[in-house]
Amino acid sequence: MTSQIESASAPILDAQLSEPTPDKDEQKTFETFWRSLRARQDTLLLIRQLTQMVTAVQLHRGMSMSLLAGSEYFGEEIEQLQSQLRHQLTALEVFVEETGELLSDRDKECLHQAWRTITHDWRDDDVLDNFELHSHFVEELLNMISRLSDELKLPLSDQLISEQEHESTVTYPHSFKQLELLNFVAQQLPKVIEQLAKIRGLSSHAASIGRVEYQLDRKLRYLIESVRIQNEKLRHQSSRLETIINEEYRSLSDVKLFEIKLIFLFGRLEDELLGGQGADVDGPQLFKLCTEVINIYSKIADEGWQLVRRWIDYDAERWIHLQSTAASS
Repeated sequence: MTSQIESASAPILDAQLSEPTPDKDEQKTFETFWRSLRARQDTLLLIRQLTQMVTAVQLHRGMSMSLLAGSEYFGEEIEQLQSQLRHQLTALEVFVEETGELLSDRDKECLHQAWRTITHDWRDDDVLDNFELHSHFVEELLNMISRLSDELKLPLSDQLISEQEHESTVTYPHSFKQLELLNFVAQQLPKVIEQLAKIRGLSSHAASIGRVEYQLDRKLRYLIESVRIQNEKLRHQSSRLETIINEEYRSLSDVKLFEIKLIFLFGRLEDELLGGQGADVDGPQLFKLCTEVINIYSKIADEGWQLVRRWIDYDAERWIHLQSTAASS
């Protein structure tokens, strides 16, 4: 009986022994690649969380400046927003701890300090101090997003770089497209959005008190002119991206399509608010109008980040294909 069992199991043992053992170098190559891919995916998730915090801090600045002018229109909303911000900060801390050192200790301390500064006894703030403190917080967040986006600018592996060198003879290299796209969504768009959010806070405050004080007037005029200049650059870059990305980024055309909304907003600000009719301007309505314009640019940026995510997935698929091709050759 024993000999029969041994005889029956022999083919199975022979088959197991004849199976190819995993190549250690290949295994290490795959492990290194997947760690790199996971790090990029984590970086994108962190950028998304930081972007959500930017939006919340910008809203908090606008609402608090309106409240400091004596309007209680946003009284309930700002309490909810502060709770949301607190939970976003906690979620971000947990995520960073779980995924490794995506943010430095200095970055984490800056976030905490900025959060405490804008929320502690803010109703006693001078309005321009309130404005600057929020703006500093947003600047710190945008700098973090910019630094993190730099980590996404190179292909996932040297093999992909070599492949793209062959592409360059026939088409615009994929890595170059990614560089231009990342500059657009991580640098240019956030800058315009922040300038518009500053305009929202300053103009809502001025409308709520019924006049535009000298310092606010200077700041508003400067910001309006800055957005005009930056929007012109955005328009040119969006046209360029349309030619090299084709149909992958549909909302690019919105930069030109919705420019009329920006012109309408600035017309109201210059004619009604800065033209001496501050007492007749509805603060909450102006806040809403600014927010509508900001949301257009935010939507364009969000779709751009979605495209970055799709391209990273595409790079992963290409890398696996290259390994299969190399193994079979």
